Amino acid sequence: MRKFRSTLFLVAGLFLGWKAFGQSASFTNKGTVCLGESIKFTNTSTGSSTYQWDFCHGDLDSLSVNTSVKTVLTGDFPIDVQVEYDLGNWYGFTVDFLSFKMLRLNYGGSLTNTPTVTEVNVSGLLSNPSQTKLLKVGGVWYGFATNYSGPDGLVRMVFGNGLGADPTAVQGLGSFASLSSPMSLEILDSGGDYTIAVYSSGTPKISLIHFGSSLLNNPTNSDVIETGGSVGLVGLSRLSVRQFNGNWFGLVNSVNDSKVYRMQMGAVVFDNATSFDLVGSIPNPEGVELIEEGGKYYGLVAARTNGIYKIDFGSDPAGTGTITPVGKLGVTDEFRSLDLVRDSPG
Repeated sequence: MRKFRSTLFLVAGLFLGWKAFGQSASFTNKGTVCLGESIKFTNTSTGSSTYQWDFCHGDLDSLSVNTSVKTVLTGDFPIDVQVEYDLGNWYGFTVDFLSFKMLRLNYGGSLTNTPTVTEVNVSGLLSNPSQTKLLKVGGVWYGFATNYSGPDGLVRMVFGNGLGADPTAVQGLGSFASLSSPMSLEILDSGGDYTIAVYSSGTPKISLIHFGSSLLNNPTNSDVIETGGSVGLVGLSRLSVRQFNGNWFGLVNSVNDSKVYRMQMGAVVFDNATSFDLVGSIPNPEGVELIEEGGKYYGLVAARTNGIYKIDFGSDPAGTGTITPVGKLGVTDEFRSLDLVRDSPG
Protein backbone atom coordinates (compact mmCIF):
# COMPACT_ATOMS: atom_id res chain seq x y z
CA MET A 1 0.00 0.00 0.00
CA ARG A 2 1.37 3.40 -0.98
CA LYS A 3 0.32 6.62 0.66
CA PHE A 4 1.22 10.22 -0.01
CA ARG A 5 3.11 12.11 2.67
CA SER A 6 2.69 15.87 2.48
CA THR A 7 6.09 17.15 3.51
CA LEU A 8 5.87 20.83 4.38
CA PHE A 9 8.89 23.11 4.11
CA LEU A 10 8.22 26.34 6.01
CA VAL A 11 10.76 28.94 4.95
CA ALA A 12 9.65 32.37 3.75
CA GLY A 13 6.66 30.51 2.41
CA LEU A 14 5.29 27.00 2.30
CA PHE A 15 6.51 24.15 0.18
CA LEU A 16 4.66 20.84 -0.26
CA GLY A 17 6.22 18.24 -3.01
CA TRP A 18 5.57 16.03 -6.28
CA LYS A 19 6.87 15.34 -9.73
CA ALA A 20 5.91 13.74 -13.01
CA PHE A 21 7.04 14.14 -16.58
CA GLY A 22 6.31 12.25 -19.80
CA GLN A 23 5.79 8.80 -18.33
CA SER A 24 3.50 6.27 -19.98
CA ALA A 25 2.41 3.39 -17.73
CA SER A 26 1.66 0.04 -19.42
CA PHE A 27 1.57 -3.50 -18.05
CA THR A 28 0.51 -6.71 -19.79
CA ASN A 29 -0.29 -10.29 -18.71
CA LYS A 30 -1.30 -13.45 -20.48
CA GLY A 31 -5.00 -12.86 -19.92
CA THR A 32 -7.06 -15.55 -18.20
CA VAL A 33 -5.59 -17.49 -15.28
CA CYS A 34 -6.77 -20.38 -13.13
CA LEU A 35 -7.64 -20.16 -9.44
CA GLY A 36 -4.47 -20.30 -7.37
CA GLU A 37 -2.20 -19.67 -10.36
CA SER A 38 0.44 -16.95 -10.10
CA ILE A 39 -0.02 -13.91 -12.31
CA LYS A 40 2.99 -12.49 -14.11
CA PHE A 41 2.91 -8.89 -15.30
CA THR A 42 5.26 -7.56 -17.97
CA ASN A 43 6.22 -3.91 -17.61
CA THR A 44 6.10 -2.20 -21.01
CA SER A 45 6.00 1.33 -19.57
CA THR A 46 8.21 4.11 -20.90
CA GLY A 47 9.64 7.36 -19.59
CA SER A 48 10.60 6.35 -16.03
CA SER A 49 13.24 4.29 -14.23
CA THR A 50 11.09 3.21 -11.25
CA TYR A 51 7.41 2.32 -10.92
CA GLN A 52 4.92 1.90 -8.07
CA TRP A 53 1.64 0.11 -7.60
CA ASP A 54 -0.93 2.39 -5.98
CA PHE A 55 -3.76 0.36 -4.43
CA CYS A 56 -5.07 3.24 -2.31
CA HIS A 57 -7.24 5.64 -4.26
CA GLY A 58 -8.44 8.88 -2.75
CA ASP A 59 -5.23 9.90 -0.98
CA LEU A 60 -5.62 13.47 -2.20
CA ASP A 61 -9.19 13.64 -0.92
CA SER A 62 -7.91 13.79 2.68
CA LEU A 63 -4.99 16.22 2.51
CA SER A 64 -5.99 18.08 5.66
CA VAL A 65 -6.16 14.90 7.78
CA ASN A 66 -3.23 13.77 9.97
CA THR A 67 -1.03 16.64 8.82
CA SER A 68 2.18 17.53 10.63
CA VAL A 69 4.25 20.64 9.99
CA LYS A 70 7.99 21.01 10.50
CA THR A 71 10.18 24.01 9.79
CA VAL A 72 13.42 22.85 8.15
CA LEU A 73 14.93 26.00 6.64
CA THR A 74 14.92 29.75 7.06
CA GLY A 75 16.53 32.21 4.67
CA ASP A 76 16.26 35.60 3.02
CA PHE A 77 13.53 34.52 0.58
CA PRO A 78 13.63 30.84 -0.45
CA ILE A 79 10.97 30.80 -3.12
CA ASP A 80 10.73 27.27 -4.49
CA VAL A 81 11.54 23.63 -3.75
CA GLN A 82 11.91 20.30 -5.55
CA VAL A 83 12.48 17.00 -3.73
CA GLU A 84 14.18 14.00 -5.37
CA TYR A 85 15.58 10.60 -4.35
CA ASP A 86 19.09 9.68 -5.50
CA LEU A 87 21.47 6.89 -4.46
CA GLY A 88 19.67 6.10 -1.21
CA ASN A 89 19.12 9.69 -0.06
CA TRP A 90 16.34 12.25 -0.27
CA TYR A 91 17.34 15.74 -1.39
CA GLY A 92 15.43 19.00 -1.51
CA PHE A 93 16.63 21.88 -3.68
CA THR A 94 15.50 25.46 -3.19
CA VAL A 95 16.59 28.79 -4.65
CA ASP A 96 16.76 31.97 -2.56
CA PHE A 97 15.46 34.93 -4.54
CA LEU A 98 17.24 37.62 -2.50
CA SER A 99 20.59 35.99 -1.69
CA PHE A 100 21.11 34.58 -5.25
CA LYS A 101 21.75 31.08 -3.86
CA MET A 102 20.74 27.49 -4.46
CA LEU A 103 20.53 25.34 -1.32
CA ARG A 104 20.58 21.55 -0.96
CA LEU A 105 18.64 19.87 1.86
CA ASN A 106 19.98 16.34 2.52
CA TYR A 107 17.45 14.23 4.43
CA GLY A 108 19.41 11.00 4.23
CA GLY A 109 17.25 7.91 3.89
CA SER A 110 14.01 9.39 5.24
CA LEU A 111 12.06 12.61 4.73
CA THR A 112 11.24 12.58 8.45
CA ASN A 113 14.89 13.34 9.24
CA THR A 114 16.08 16.86 9.94
CA PRO A 115 18.07 17.77 6.81
CA THR A 116 21.56 19.15 6.60
CA VAL A 117 21.66 22.30 4.48
CA THR A 118 24.53 23.22 2.15
CA GLU A 119 24.92 25.81 -0.58
CA VAL A 120 25.24 24.46 -4.12
CA ASN A 121 28.09 25.92 -6.19
CA VAL A 122 26.42 27.35 -9.31
CA SER A 123 29.40 29.45 -10.43
CA GLY A 124 27.75 32.76 -9.52
CA LEU A 125 25.21 32.48 -12.34
CA LEU A 126 22.05 33.00 -10.26
CA SER A 127 20.42 36.45 -10.20
CA ASN A 128 17.13 36.62 -8.30
CA PRO A 129 16.55 32.91 -9.03
CA SER A 130 12.84 32.13 -9.11
CA GLN A 131 12.60 28.35 -9.63
CA THR A 132 14.68 25.24 -10.21
CA LYS A 133 13.72 21.90 -11.76
CA LEU A 134 15.59 18.60 -12.03
CA LEU A 135 15.30 15.62 -14.38
CA LYS A 136 17.28 12.39 -14.54
CA VAL A 137 18.16 11.26 -18.07
CA GLY A 138 20.36 8.25 -18.83
CA GLY A 139 21.56 8.05 -15.23
CA VAL A 140 22.58 11.74 -15.11
CA TRP A 141 20.70 14.50 -13.29
CA TYR A 142 20.13 17.78 -15.14
CA GLY A 143 18.99 20.93 -13.39
CA PHE A 144 17.61 24.18 -14.79
CA ALA A 145 16.90 27.45 -12.99
CA THR A 146 15.12 30.62 -14.04
CA ASN A 147 16.61 34.02 -13.15
CA TYR A 148 14.15 36.86 -12.63
CA SER A 149 16.91 39.37 -13.43
CA GLY A 150 20.26 39.38 -15.21
CA PRO A 151 21.41 38.29 -18.68
CA ASP A 152 20.69 34.57 -18.26
CA GLY A 153 16.99 33.93 -17.89
CA LEU A 154 17.75 30.21 -17.97
CA VAL A 155 20.71 28.41 -16.35
CA ARG A 156 21.65 24.75 -16.90
CA MET A 157 23.38 22.49 -14.37
CA VAL A 158 24.73 18.97 -14.90
CA PHE A 159 25.06 16.87 -11.73
CA GLY A 160 27.51 14.34 -13.13
CA ASN A 161 28.36 12.97 -9.67
CA GLY A 162 24.80 12.76 -8.37
CA LEU A 163 22.62 15.14 -6.40
CA GLY A 164 24.78 14.92 -3.29
CA ALA A 165 27.65 16.75 -5.02
CA ASP A 166 28.01 20.12 -6.73
CA PRO A 167 27.23 20.30 -10.46
CA THR A 168 30.06 19.22 -12.74
CA ALA A 169 28.99 21.86 -15.27
CA VAL A 170 26.98 25.10 -15.01
CA GLN A 171 26.10 27.28 -18.00
CA GLY A 172 24.04 30.41 -18.53
CA LEU A 173 21.89 29.96 -21.64
CA GLY A 174 20.75 33.56 -22.09
CA SER A 175 17.16 34.72 -22.48
CA PHE A 176 16.46 33.86 -26.15
CA ALA A 177 15.02 37.35 -26.84
CA SER A 178 11.89 35.93 -25.22
CA LEU A 179 12.25 35.57 -21.45
CA SER A 180 11.13 38.60 -19.44
CA SER A 181 11.32 38.29 -15.64
CA PRO A 182 10.81 34.50 -15.79
CA MET A 183 9.23 32.98 -12.68
CA SER A 184 8.58 29.32 -13.46
CA LEU A 185 9.71 26.44 -15.65
CA GLU A 186 8.96 22.82 -16.51
CA ILE A 187 11.22 20.27 -18.22
CA LEU A 188 9.06 18.31 -20.67
CA ASP A 189 10.25 14.91 -21.88
CA SER A 190 8.22 13.81 -24.89
CA GLY A 191 9.72 10.41 -25.66
CA GLY A 192 13.31 11.67 -25.58
CA ASP A 193 12.51 14.99 -27.26
CA TYR A 194 12.99 17.77 -24.71
CA THR A 195 11.28 21.13 -24.38
CA ILE A 196 11.47 23.54 -21.46
CA ALA A 197 8.39 25.67 -20.79
CA VAL A 198 9.14 29.00 -19.07
CA TYR A 199 6.52 31.38 -17.70
CA SER A 200 7.69 35.00 -18.03
CA SER A 201 5.84 37.32 -15.67
CA GLY A 202 7.10 40.51 -17.31
CA THR A 203 5.20 39.95 -20.56
CA PRO A 204 3.40 37.73 -19.38
CA LYS A 205 3.62 34.68 -21.65
CA ILE A 206 4.95 31.13 -21.85
CA SER A 207 8.04 30.35 -23.92
CA LEU A 208 8.53 26.80 -25.24
CA ILE A 209 12.29 26.28 -25.68
CA HIS A 210 13.10 23.24 -27.81
CA PHE A 211 16.26 21.32 -26.86
CA GLY A 212 15.61 18.39 -29.19
CA SER A 213 17.19 15.02 -28.42
CA SER A 214 19.51 16.23 -25.63
CA LEU A 215 19.30 18.64 -22.71
CA LEU A 216 22.95 19.45 -23.46
CA ASN A 217 21.97 21.14 -26.73
CA ASN A 218 22.11 24.94 -26.82
CA PRO A 219 18.88 26.30 -28.35
CA THR A 220 18.83 29.56 -30.29
CA ASN A 221 16.09 32.16 -30.70
CA SER A 222 14.66 30.16 -33.62
CA ASP A 223 14.05 27.22 -31.25
CA VAL A 224 11.51 29.18 -29.19
CA ILE A 225 7.72 29.40 -29.55
CA GLU A 226 5.71 31.89 -27.48
CA THR A 227 2.17 31.19 -26.33
CA GLY A 228 -0.40 32.53 -23.86
CA GLY A 229 0.32 36.20 -24.48
CA SER A 230 -3.31 36.98 -25.30
CA VAL A 231 -4.86 35.03 -22.42
CA GLY A 232 -4.73 37.85 -19.88
CA LEU A 233 -2.25 36.45 -17.34
CA VAL A 234 -1.35 39.08 -14.74
CA GLY A 235 1.57 39.08 -12.32
CA LEU A 236 4.22 36.75 -10.90
CA SER A 237 3.24 33.11 -10.60
CA ARG A 238 3.79 29.46 -11.59
CA LEU A 239 2.88 26.81 -14.12
CA SER A 240 2.72 23.01 -13.98
CA VAL A 241 2.67 20.82 -17.10
CA ARG A 242 2.09 17.05 -17.25
CA GLN A 243 1.42 14.35 -19.84
CA PHE A 244 -1.72 12.25 -19.37
CA ASN A 245 -2.72 9.45 -21.76
CA GLY A 246 -0.50 10.78 -24.53
CA ASN A 247 -1.65 14.41 -24.30
CA TRP A 248 -0.08 17.36 -22.48
CA PHE A 249 -2.00 19.51 -20.00
CA GLY A 250 -0.95 22.39 -17.78
CA LEU A 251 -2.14 24.75 -15.09
CA VAL A 252 -0.88 28.33 -14.94
CA ASN A 253 -1.62 30.86 -12.20
CA SER A 254 -2.41 34.53 -12.76
CA VAL A 255 -1.70 35.87 -9.28
CA ASN A 256 -2.67 39.54 -9.51
CA ASP A 257 -6.23 38.85 -10.66
CA SER A 258 -6.56 35.55 -8.71
CA LYS A 259 -7.27 33.25 -11.66
CA VAL A 260 -6.11 29.77 -12.65
CA TYR A 261 -6.00 28.76 -16.32
CA ARG A 262 -5.64 25.36 -17.97
CA MET A 263 -3.34 24.73 -20.93
CA GLN A 264 -4.16 21.97 -23.45
CA MET A 265 -1.20 21.22 -25.71
CA GLY A 266 -2.30 18.00 -27.39
CA ALA A 267 0.15 15.21 -28.19
CA VAL A 268 2.90 17.50 -29.53
CA VAL A 269 4.60 19.89 -27.12
CA PHE A 270 6.58 22.10 -29.47
CA ASP A 271 3.96 23.60 -31.77
CA ASN A 272 1.47 26.48 -31.86
CA ALA A 273 -1.60 24.44 -30.97
CA THR A 274 -1.75 25.28 -27.23
CA SER A 275 -5.18 26.43 -26.05
CA PHE A 276 -6.15 28.05 -22.73
CA ASP A 277 -9.37 28.09 -20.71
CA LEU A 278 -10.27 29.54 -17.32
CA VAL A 279 -10.54 26.96 -14.53
CA GLY A 280 -11.72 29.36 -11.83
CA SER A 281 -10.70 31.88 -9.19
CA ILE A 282 -8.36 31.30 -6.23
CA PRO A 283 -7.07 34.23 -4.14
CA ASN A 284 -3.43 35.11 -4.94
CA PRO A 285 -2.46 31.75 -6.49
CA GLU A 286 1.31 31.13 -6.37
CA GLY A 287 2.60 27.53 -6.49
CA VAL A 288 0.69 24.95 -8.51
CA GLU A 289 0.94 21.21 -9.22
CA LEU A 290 -1.11 19.18 -11.70
CA ILE A 291 -1.43 15.57 -10.52
CA GLU A 292 -2.93 12.19 -11.47
CA GLU A 293 -3.73 9.81 -8.62
CA GLY A 294 -5.98 6.78 -8.61
CA GLY A 295 -7.40 7.50 -12.07
CA LYS A 296 -8.41 11.03 -11.08
CA TYR A 297 -6.83 14.38 -11.89
CA TYR A 298 -6.16 17.18 -9.44
CA GLY A 299 -4.58 20.58 -9.18
CA LEU A 300 -3.03 21.78 -5.93
CA VAL A 301 -2.53 25.53 -5.53
CA ALA A 302 -0.56 27.43 -2.88
CA ALA A 303 -2.44 30.69 -2.28
CA ARG A 304 -0.17 32.97 -0.21
CA THR A 305 -1.96 33.80 3.08
CA ASN A 306 -5.00 31.70 2.12
CA GLY A 307 -3.43 28.24 2.35
CA ILE A 308 -3.82 25.32 -0.05
CA TYR A 309 -6.63 24.85 -2.57
CA LYS A 310 -7.50 21.64 -4.41
CA ILE A 311 -8.97 21.49 -7.92
CA ASP A 312 -10.75 18.19 -8.65
CA PHE A 313 -11.09 17.45 -12.38
CA GLY A 314 -12.53 13.98 -11.82
CA SER A 315 -11.58 11.30 -14.35
CA ASP A 316 -10.87 13.75 -17.20
CA PRO A 317 -8.03 16.32 -17.08
CA ALA A 318 -10.01 18.33 -19.66
CA GLY A 319 -13.14 18.26 -17.50
CA THR A 320 -14.67 20.92 -15.28
CA GLY A 321 -12.64 21.58 -12.14
CA THR A 322 -14.23 21.83 -8.70
CA ILE A 323 -12.24 24.13 -6.39
CA THR A 324 -12.12 23.36 -2.65
CA PRO A 325 -10.07 25.09 0.08
CA VAL A 326 -7.89 22.62 1.98
CA GLY A 327 -6.75 25.12 4.61
CA LYS A 328 -3.49 26.40 6.04
CA LEU A 329 -2.53 23.07 7.67
CA GLY A 330 -1.25 24.83 10.76
CA VAL A 331 1.12 27.11 8.83
CA THR A 332 1.22 30.79 9.77
CA ASP A 333 3.55 32.05 7.01
CA GLU A 334 2.78 32.67 3.33
CA PHE A 335 2.39 29.80 0.86
CA ARG A 336 4.63 30.37 -2.17
CA SER A 337 5.34 26.99 -3.76
CA LEU A 338 4.59 23.31 -3.30
CA ASP A 339 5.92 19.87 -4.17
CA LEU A 340 4.05 16.70 -3.14
CA VAL A 341 6.25 13.61 -2.63
CA ARG A 342 5.44 9.91 -2.29
CA ASP A 343 6.62 8.38 0.97
CA SER A 344 8.86 5.85 -0.82
CA PRO A 345 11.10 6.25 -3.86
CA GLY A 346 9.69 3.51 -6.08
